[in-house]
Amino acid sequence: MTPSPRVTVVIPHHNGAPFLADALRFVEQQRWRDWEIVDDGSVDEQRRTALAFASDRIRVLEQANQGPAAATQAGIDVARGEYIAFLDQDDLWHPHKLERDVRLLDMHPSVDITFCGYQMIDECGRLLAPPHVPRAERFDASDLLEDFCIGPTATVTVRAAAARQAGPIDASLRRFYDFEYFVRIASRRPASVAASHESLAWYRRHPGQLSADVSQMRMEWQGAFGAMV
Repeated sequence: MTPSPRVTVVIPHHNGAPFLADALRFVEQQRWRDWEIVDDGSVDEQRRTALAFASDRIRVLEQANQGPAAATQAGIDVARGEYIAFLDQDDLWHPHKLERDVRLLDMHPSVDITFCGYQMIDECGRLLAPPHVPRAERFDASDLLEDFCIGPTATVTVRAAAARQAGPIDASLRRFYDFEYFVRIASRRPASVAASHESLAWYRRHPGQLSADVSQMRMEWQGAFGAMV
């Protein structure tokens, strides 16, 4: 591993042992090899799953549970990579995901965020629907608000410098903290979001996730973005 890896993968993990091992294995299978993982560990015995993978490439942060937004920010704060990729503990990546993201960001200095298509899976990894594919190749911040086109966090990789300049994640948000953060990053300059039409991530649906509560998601969306749309 290089002293400063090109990509840092941030996984906000809290009591997600049933899925976390799969997520970590899928990162280890990436064709792009210059990465590190920062996992924000659980506060109970389930953190052993993360610690079992700990190495010079996988760091486990341990802190009192403060919610996924604070956990993600903790990972960003210590990230050493030029680029930061986000992966929820229950989601998965295609082996070419990081390779594609690095290539796009290297080729286009005007791009600060890149995302890809994805497919939904159930608790057992079975496909639930056809791929969700981005409707265009370049986006402004205002475009992101039209139809939540980015989709799940697992599709996204950002330029670390732009992410830090956009300021910290809003820890008061539990469900749209990531999307609100991406909108702020995208607002720094026009057309700074680029999409790939490849489906390179799997988004897992299960009863335990925060997005399962649709009414709470609707309320938080209105509070965070109501004045902007």
